[in-house]
Order: sequence, then C-alpha cells, then structure tokens
Amino acid sequence: MVRGVSVRIRSVLDANSPATGTLVCGVLLVVALILLAATYLGGHLLTGARSYSDESLYVYFARNIVHGKYAVASQQTDGKYLWHGPGLPLVLAPFAALNLSVHVMRIVGPTSLVLAGIMMWRLLTRWVSPRLAVLGGALLSLFLPFLRLLPQLYSEPLELMFLVATILALTKAYESGQLRWAVVSGLCAGGVVLTRVDEGWVLIIFTVGVLLFAAWKRSRKQIPAVVCVVVACVVCAPWLAYTYSLAHQFPYWASSGGESLYWMASTTPGNTGSWTSTTQALTDPNFAPDRPLFERIAHLPQVERASRLQSAAVRLIRQYPLNFLKHVVENFTRMVFGAPYSFQSSAARLVAYGVPDVALLLLLGWAIFWLRRRFTRLPFSVKALLVVGAVSLVVHLPVSAYTRMNTPMIPGIIAVIALGADGWLRTPQPSAPIVRRSARP
Repeated sequence: MVRGVSVRIRSVLDANSPATGTLVCGVLLVVALILLAATYLGGHLLTGARSYSDESLYVYFARNIVHGKYAVASQQTDGKYLWHGPGLPLVLAPFAALNLSVHVMRIVGPTSLVLAGIMMWRLLTRWVSPRLAVLGGALLSLFLPFLRLLPQLYSEPLELMFLVATILALTKAYESGQLRWAVVSGLCAGGVVLTRVDEGWVLIIFTVGVLLFAAWKRSRKQIPAVVCVVVACVVCAPWLAYTYSLAHQFPYWASSGGESLYWMASTTPGNTGSWTSTTQALTDPNFAPDRPLFERIAHLPQVERASRLQSAAVRLIRQYPLNFLKHVVENFTRMVFGAPYSFQSSAARLVAYGVPDVALLLLLGWAIFWLRRRFTRLPFSVKALLVVGAVSLVVHLPVSAYTRMNTPMIPGIIAVIALGADGWLRTPQPSAPIVRRSARP
C-alpha cells in the first residue's frame, strides 16, 4: 500500500511533467477560494483557537494617517501611540479614506498570502520540478497557522509577502546583474520591517553583517546585497526619525519592547513569559505580585512606561537569570507549538499550531535526509531565507512572542522541503522483485 501511494505521488509530481497554465490557474483559484472562505467564514470555525488580534488598532492608525497624523499624545494605552509600525496601516489607509468597513479591509490578508504563494512558486521553479514548485507555493499560502490569521487583520500575512518578494527580487538581481532588482529587494525588505518593526533588529544585524562581509571580500558580487540593505535602511529612516522625535531614543522601533521583556523576566508563580496587557496586570489576581509596579507607572507616558518596565526587567534578569532562561525555553515552545501561556489552557493552540508545525518539521527532516543522500547544495536564495528565519527567531526569543512571530522561518523550511522532495522524485526507485512460483507437482 505504501509503495502504491509512493508511485501515485511520483506520477502526479513527475519531475519531467510541465505545470500547464490550466494547472497553475486551477491551483491558484482553489487557493484563493480557500483563503477567502477562511477570511469570511473562519471566525466561526476557529473560535476555540483564536489568537489576540490588534485589528481595531491597525484600523485606528490607518484613520490617523488619513487625517495626517499617526501617534496621538492623548492616546497612549497599550497598542496605540508608538506600539505598532506603519506598514499595515499604510496599506489600510486607502480603505479608510474611502470609509470602507473593516470587513472589506480584511481582504488584505488573503491577498497577501496569494501573492506570497505566487512569488514562492516563481522562486522554486529555479530548482525543482514545475509541479512541485506550484505545490510549494500553495503550501505556503495554505499553511494552517496562516489561515488562522485571516478572520481578522494581522500584520504577518503582509510581512510574509514582503519577505518572499525581497528574496525573489534579490535572486533576480544576482541572475540578471541589474541593480534595479536589488533596489526593489531593498524596498520590500523595508516593507517587512515597517510591517513588523521588531524585525528592525534583524535588519540592523544584516546591515552590519553584509557591509562587513562586502568590505572583507571587496567583490562586485556583493553589490546587490549591499544595495538591498542600504535601500531598506533608507525606507525605514523616516519611521526612525519620527520615533526619535517622540521618544528621543535611537533606534527606537516601537514602545512594546519594555513590556514584552518584563513578562519574560517576571518571577510571578505560574507566569510563563507570555505577554499580558496592563489592564490584566492591574485586575487579574494571578498577577498580584506585578501589580504594584504597574500601578506606579500607570500615569506615565507610554515611552516612559516602557523604559521603566525595561529597567525593571533587566534588574530581574540579573537577579534571577535561570528564571529568564526558563521563560526563553517556554517562549521557544510557544513560538513553535503554541504553548504555554500564563494561566491559560493551551489545548486548542496545540492543535492549531503544534500539529502543523510538527508536521512541517518532520517533512524538513525527511527533506534533509534526501538532500544529504544526493549531496545537494542549497541555493543562495534558500540559504538567505533560512538565515533570515533563524536570526528572526533568535531576536524574538528574549521577549514575549506568539507562534505567528515565527512567520519568517516558514518560507525557508518549505523551500528545503521542496528541494528534498525534488531529490526524492529524481532518485530511481528499485524495481519490485520478481517472485517465481515453483511448478506444481
């Protein structure tokens, strides 16, 4: 039976079979319909595993942009002021200008995932069979944890689209030698950071690394990567200038970091390092040990509150380093498996996130086996995706994170799986042994 399934899969994904226009359009249509269904019907199907969404805050910022402002000094509660970057609000601003409802705005999520899948398909066609490339793009668009984000507005689908676009454009820059593609790559990389401003630290790490490597090698081959990171920094410069004018700190990506670091350092029994709102800290009996601090800083401006929480977190980390390391481990499992959360049941999240993530990791292990067996070297673009995902993971580990924050890791993993599957398809299979029956007496 297993052999029969293997033969069937090989026949469907035959390395020599083209991906016809009809097949591509058909897959694209099915993917789009599933994403639209998840967007407008998924809220009723997945309520048991719903994550926290800042949808109302993104709409709030979009309307502020329409009226020529962003952070409002009189509105400095959690989520507002400098809590979020302008990437998604800028995309939503035209909808807000037309006074369209949030239901219409939610089309941004599935559209972003469709475009990410299309660009992933175009990227994979360079290294794997045509049908397998189509399947890889569809898998990225339909990855179950991403579908969970569609019933409301989240920044991760847009971040994913910008990330895949960054690598695809950079690949084209190296293939064609045209710097305009490197500029496009940098614009898209800037879009990633403005959409998820915590990725700004990833940009800083890559900028320093790329510039040092280019200075060491002194080769024209490094020019596209240098152009990419420089353009990305230029794209982010207005945001950093804006935050500096309000926070008087540089680089200041957002004001949410202090609170996120504090909960990773908190020694409250039962706390696992997951993010908790100020309102919950002030009212939930489980957080009684943390309440005096939050009461003392409640009247302060948001930037000052974040600074006080960061200072308190640093003191706690120095006093209780093992507690912080424990929360880092819990943060890793939360990013990968969707659990644990402080004083919350994690069963629904384990099903919604843990199962697909474990399946993806198993496929990754299978792919690595076939790549090693065939001595296949990973293309530069796939390595870039993997490194971006790994650095992003490391950047997020010290502060409270959700599973959706591992989004930058997924394209690289899917690319490796596609390469491994292609190696499996191109490996000749042994013929079934011929069983000779003895003649009847």
